[in-house]
Amino acid sequence: MYNNIASQTRKLWTICFNDNPKFVDMYFQKRYSDENNITHIQHRKVVAALQTMHYPMTAFGGIIDTSYISGACTHPDYRNQGIMRRLLQRALQQTWIRGAPLSTLIPAEPWLFDYYARMGYAPIFYVHRYTFDRKEHDRYGECAPSEKLQRHQSFEPAVYQYLNSRLMQRPCCIQHSEEDFQVILADLAVSDGYLFTLADHYATIRALAILYTDHATHTLRVDELIADTPSMANRLLAAICCERNVDTLEVTTPPLSAAKTDPYPLGMARIIRPLLLLRRYAATHPTVHQSIALTDLQLPVNDGYYTLADGQCTYSPQATTDESYDPYSIAQLTAKLFADEMPYMSLMLN
Repeated sequence: MYNNIASQTRKLWTICFNDNPKFVDMYFQKRYSDENNITHIQHRKVVAALQTMHYPMTAFGGIIDTSYISGACTHPDYRNQGIMRRLLQRALQQTWIRGAPLSTLIPAEPWLFDYYARMGYAPIFYVHRYTFDRKEHDRYGECAPSEKLQRHQSFEPAVYQYLNSRLMQRPCCIQHSEEDFQVILADLAVSDGYLFTLADHYATIRALAILYTDHATHTLRVDELIADTPSMANRLLAAICCERNVDTLEVTTPPLSAAKTDPYPLGMARIIRPLLLLRRYAATHPTVHQSIALTDLQLPVNDGYYTLADGQCTYSPQATTDESYDPYSIAQLTAKLFADEMPYMSLMLN
């Protein structure tokens, strides 16, 4: 049974988003918590809300904590009053207090990229999208006799271990805990989704794909594809085409350096604790020598002067007379630090 705030937040969600009721039930049963819910109450009802979800992320040779903003919405009757801007401000302040160095989100509509940019966010998460055509991969049309395609509908440790190990190998990537994986499975169950693996004759998983049914376009969308080799990935996709009796799959992957098309912007990030991230960045980029004058309009506590040299970063609230500083906004700094890292996120229930 939901409490009053949770019930009102759920009702607001159904007004603002055109989601499957089964998905909404699953989200509020398994993902929502009062602790992570930030609301604006007017006339004794919730008229705007967002949730902050915590995910670990590989970055700069280690793991950092991130705060992912989910379900940001305002009742239609209360829009264009600056309410969501104030909610985001509260979310940023709470994230700073919690100590997470990075906030992330996925804009629900393309125009929202500009909206979130005004709050200091920068687009750093990109994906590559392509159509896998079974007819172009006839040599992969059948699994080898020693390979086994399997659909998974419940939690299996070996499947999660394969997914987790591959995600951890990505140097700049949002990670998913075992609990997150349980939520992903629940989402697949209510969203006409599928989880397939391809195993070798030793029953060792060699490839994994997570798919959703896009009812608007009547297509199957691969939102996560992991494989030991590109050939194994194609074998898995071809086998899925055979099993689901379709000719094509719409595939989303991390950006590909050899791709013929430009990457597609998916998500944004905003630095919350610049000194922490700059120290990690400096440690992994010891040849970088730069002095930065940082301005953060939403979190002025971050304003100041940061100097990177010899693998370290120092901070001062005042400029020194013998330094020449490069001016950066918080969004510009976020874009700079992650420019060459190829950050990636997937399976965020977006």
